[in-house]
Amino acid sequence: MEIFSAENEIQMPSLQIVSPTEKLRVVVLGSGALGMSLLRGVGDASEHAHLVGFLPVCKIPRYFLLENHPKEKELLQFARDRGLGILDCPGVNSIGFRQELDRLRPHIVLVGGWPEILKESVLNSGHTTFINCHGSDLPKYRGACPHLASIFFGDSETAITFHLIDAGIDTGDILLQEKVLIKEKETALALSDRMAGLSEHVVANLLRAIVSGRAIPRKQLDQSSYVPSADPQWGWIQWHSSPDSIDRTMRALEGYLPLFTTLNGTVIGFENGRLVTSQRDFCEKAASESRSDKSRVPPGTVISDDRDKLTVATRDPGFHVELKKPVILPSTQNAQMSLRIKPGDQFISRKCASILKAA
Repeated sequence: MEIFSAENEIQMPSLQIVSPTEKLRVVVLGSGALGMSLLRGVGDASEHAHLVGFLPVCKIPRYFLLENHPKEKELLQFARDRGLGILDCPGVNSIGFRQELDRLRPHIVLVGGWPEILKESVLNSGHTTFINCHGSDLPKYRGACPHLASIFFGDSETAITFHLIDAGIDTGDILLQEKVLIKEKETALALSDRMAGLSEHVVANLLRAIVSGRAIPRKQLDQSSYVPSADPQWGWIQWHSSPDSIDRTMRALEGYLPLFTTLNGTVIGFENGRLVTSQRDFCEKAASESRSDKSRVPPGTVISDDRDKLTVATRDPGFHVELKKPVILPSTQNAQMSLRIKPGDQFISRKCASILKAA
């Protein structure tokens, strides 16, 4: 864990919010597993902080339906069981939320897994400090999908970062970072859930550091990158890429986006896929059926069509891709009825643009 102090940041003032004898008043804005960890983390640091309010994402009109999601139901029940004041306003940039801030007078608003960008009119209201929990080693992978990018690019580690919120997107000064090793074959969804769970003790340590005067903001000076909201275009399987690259794409997108390819001009979507070691009889069968090259199967060639999956060749004969049976996405119903996938068919995908944008 890295709590920034005078030893690693020269002539930077500590974040002085309350005296060491005073408790921090905290409001949490959160959703899902990360929202739960923020609430629990404040409770773990109860000697230094106490919750005065909680705004769940399902209170925002466009996210009302999330109230029935199992994770949101668990989150709401957790708050009710502990008698937390659940705020009810149409969003963080609303007059209603600013009125809640005036009423509760929190020292800190902790934000995690929140879909709205906080405007300056809110950030500059009163004497409240806004702190965000972000799932990357900032300034690397700012934006909406940091976990996805970490898997997509094959990183070996990432970080849980708590930073001050300013007018930019994940650009505020860093207060605390804890490195997290990425497990072999881990999906982005699994990484996100695991980091959400780890955030509980990190936020407790952050609050203790703030009260003791050990939390010193650090500017984000390293090279930055930005990941926007997930785009379906990322799902095109690049058959001529290395098997490792295809594997990273599949693990990054599992649970977020379907995988795409085309057959005879028809777009086909798959729920997910995995990289497997090839079997010799598959290779020999496909090679004998290939019309163009008897010694090597072209990448993207269908090797076998089983009941629940397709096996497809990569550019490396030692590895295949297994795809769950596809959801066909043609432009007409007739195309759906006429399309049949069989061994020897050649998948072709469109080129995928970079998932990063200029920060």
